[in-house]
Amino acid sequence: MTMVRVVRITVATLGLLLSACDTPPSDQAVINSTKVQEGTLATVNGESITSAELDAMLERAFSNRNMAKIDQSVRSKALESLISAKAMQQSMLGSLEADKIQDIELRTAAFKQELYVKEYLLVHAQPKPVESRRIQDYYDQNPHEFGGGERRIFEMLSTDQRPDEALRNKLLLELSNIKELGDWLTYAESDPFNLNYQRADLNPGLLDVALDQAVNALEVNQVSEAVFIAGRPHLLRLLSVETLQPRPLSEVRASIRQKLGAEQLRQSIKLASDRAIQQADVKRFPAR
Repeated sequence: MTMVRVVRITVATLGLLLSACDTPPSDQAVINSTKVQEGTLATVNGESITSAELDAMLERAFSNRNMAKIDQSVRSKALESLISAKAMQQSMLGSLEADKIQDIELRTAAFKQELYVKEYLLVHAQPKPVESRRIQDYYDQNPHEFGGGERRIFEMLSTDQRPDEALRNKLLLELSNIKELGDWLTYAESDPFNLNYQRADLNPGLLDVALDQAVNALEVNQVSEAVFIAGRPHLLRLLSVETLQPRPLSEVRASIRQKLGAEQLRQSIKLASDRAIQQADVKRFPAR
């Protein structure tokens, strides 16, 4: 028997697996084809199963590469699967509660609608290729995404605890003197206020927003005013600013094209959706 690789499990393919060990139906179970409508392969309680349904099931169950290898034996087993599925469907229709049947019908309608939407978008939402100019513009305007931009190195003094009023006043007076010091680390190791010393590169999300803004506003060697976060004072000094070169455009062109292509596709879908609504007679009613 020709071996065909199954690419996904569905009710239909499960039926094929189950029927692989079954014996073919006897001649007495086969309906005389002259008594049924052309294209009908079987009926279950009067409901037809057509050759078109069989072909569609095989296309869903098997890869395109293996479609040509499907022989009559596989088709016979596939038909038995459809017969079994039809019988189970009819049986459940007679036993399910109405709300469950309605749920299945709603999900079926939603899936059918998705298929129509997919076909509509294939016709009306074909995005244009991303222009080279757009890629270059995006690269120039977003160097930080590709390793470029600025590297701002800063140092900071801060306290662990929120000082009381008396200590706060003393600390503010001391901070004005600290601004003039060149070596904050040595001072932090010996000062009476137990200040914490930190030196770091400014990275997005590293600091509180207020501290981030303070560092970005400084010139090299400039010291900020005291910045209070949850009542705790912070003093910042910008040590240096380095200009970083982004990765070459040739290395990141594909990723930019992919990103802009996805953006253009979303725009195309939005335009196609708006066009469909404009061409339709839409009436909206208040919820009840």
